[in-house]
Amino acid sequence: MSYVAMSFIPLLIVVAIVYFGARAVWVAVTLPKKVPREPACGGCGYAVDGLDSSTCPECGGDFRKVGISTPQFVLKWRGGYFSAILGWTLVMLMVGMVGMWVVAMLSFTRTMTPVTNTTTTTSTTLTPASNAYRSIRLEGTQGFGQSAVSTTIELVLTGTDGSVSTLAVDPAALTYTVDDGAGPGDAQSYDDDSLTGWFDDAGLDTADPDLAVEIKDLVRFVDIAMMNPLGGVPVIRSTSSFTSSRTATTSSGGTVTSPSANNELLIAMITMGVFFVVWIGGIVWIVMRRSRMLAATA
Repeated sequence: MSYVAMSFIPLLIVVAIVYFGARAVWVAVTLPKKVPREPACGGCGYAVDGLDSSTCPECGGDFRKVGISTPQFVLKWRGGYFSAILGWTLVMLMVGMVGMWVVAMLSFTRTMTPVTNTTTTTSTTLTPASNAYRSIRLEGTQGFGQSAVSTTIELVLTGTDGSVSTLAVDPAALTYTVDDGAGPGDAQSYDDDSLTGWFDDAGLDTADPDLAVEIKDLVRFVDIAMMNPLGGVPVIRSTSSFTSSRTATTSSGGTVTSPSANNELLIAMITMGVFFVVWIGGIVWIVMRRSRMLAATA
């Protein structure tokens, strides 16, 4: 069986439950058009009210075998309170489940739909144990456009003399550029040795064992950030190499349409409340309708 065919199975189950539930309600609160309005022969439908004989004068059937049909008997035979209420409950349960699913999908769609040209940045500042430089800031930026999503990862190195050098990595192209204050240079292929060369160009002694350990940790942090589909910086806890300080996520150039959790909970509660009221109202109607029918056919 194909995947497409299998995907319709839950829908068919829901439709079948709704159909049989609605049918149980229908037969319990209605009478067929041909139901006898007075006692009649169970074999041919001949009116037998007032007859003294136990044999039908129309078909010759024995009433003890074919029975005598009455409106109340037909109504009781077609269903009862329990089957009608159970059927109505199943109908409301299926409709309620579908309704809640639709509400959940609409909420999820609103939550996951970004406004055009939104930029989200996460940043972690690392203070080195080697004291060879002041700090290095690791940033992950994701830009949402009308038809594309771009991700960049930046390392901002601040030297002991206050000089700043920025290395920007493009995870999609596996390239990087360096900006020492005069603008970014030419793009180069990124690999695990790129950070070592960047530190060398900044005048740091990469042969120092402590600095070599820090570079190794930075390479690992960048690799993890590049594997993050959302373009964020991983949570980096303080280690023997660095003391970390993570800043909050910020957005610029737009906002993200995301209803609050309180609004989502309110919508869900209102939806459930409406279905509960309709369910109770349906049960009351079934009981009243069937009671009137039984009284009318008594």
